[in-house]
Amino acid sequence: SIKIWNMTDKIEKFTLLGHSSFVEDIAFSPDDTKIVSAGCDGIIKVWNVEDGTLIRDLKVQGGCVRSIAISPNGKAIASAH
Repeated sequence: SIKIWNMTDKIEKFTLLGHSSFVEDIAFSPDDTKIVSAGCDGIIKVWNVEDGTLIRDLKVQGGCVRSIAISPNGKAIASAH
């Protein structure tokens, strides 16, 4: 799972659930509106930072996604397997 924290109040805002295996990496989009997560379930998930809703799943070939990076303009995601 992925936990989102409010750093001002130092409390947990919400938990992102959805990967069926370990979460290996997470990254914020350049505009801080999305979180991208990579899991050993072979799925990259894109989440809304404000309310924790799932925006989309990207199923990848090659099994476990170990690392992700988002391009500076937020239009591309790179993954390592």
